[in-house]
Amino acid sequence: QARKYVDEAKKDINDTIKALAVGGRNLLLGTENSATGIGTNSINYAFGNYYLAGDKNVSDLYSKYGSSGYLTISFDWVASGSTISGTFIPQWVGNPWDGLAESSIKVSSTNSSGHCEWTVALSTNGYSSGDATGIRFRQDNLQGNITISNLKLESGNKATDWTPAPEDVVLDYTTKDNEIKETITQYKENINGHVSKLQTTAQTAVDGLKTKISQTD
Repeated sequence: QARKYVDEAKKDINDTIKALAVGGRNLLLGTENSATGIGTNSINYAFGNYYLAGDKNVSDLYSKYGSSGYLTISFDWVASGSTISGTFIPQWVGNPWDGLAESSIKVSSTNSSGHCEWTVALSTNGYSSGDATGIRFRQDNLQGNITISNLKLESGNKATDWTPAPEDVVLDYTTKDNEIKETITQYKENINGHVSKLQTTAQTAVDGLKTKISQTD
């Protein structure tokens, strides 16, 4: 019965992976986790590194999607704190650094949350040879905190609803599968332990009867 549940879970996960792989695929790992930047009122302070799936870099994306291709980034953000000011912007963790946003986002008490979508052409200067393996968020003169969620980087010039990278789904399944296996193993060990105790008790009783019979004879 347990194997049946595991097989059904596998099928559900594989179906999900197939759906994610067709359009709107998230190219970033770990985006189910939000990232929070703590304002330090300093220049060029980075937070929230997210790496490209498959150990890819920017030039790999250029090679895959071509010079006429596009990348689109989307995310939600919320600012909090008694004092909210400064700016933040998504950027690559290496060359080409820029191109992921049209401009920095300026935060204040009256601009403390939002949803952002930006598209960059892969023909943009530096993308064909870019070596960046992920993205981060740069904050400048930030006071207060910025929390990023529902982050997605995808091919094309249209943002779609957030989904995890297929690799994250596989990893999550592996973790759950291992948990199920551990539970089943523990269950078997418990059963074996009970059986062993019953066998010992039964054998003791048999030995006791044999002794009494021999004494009677």
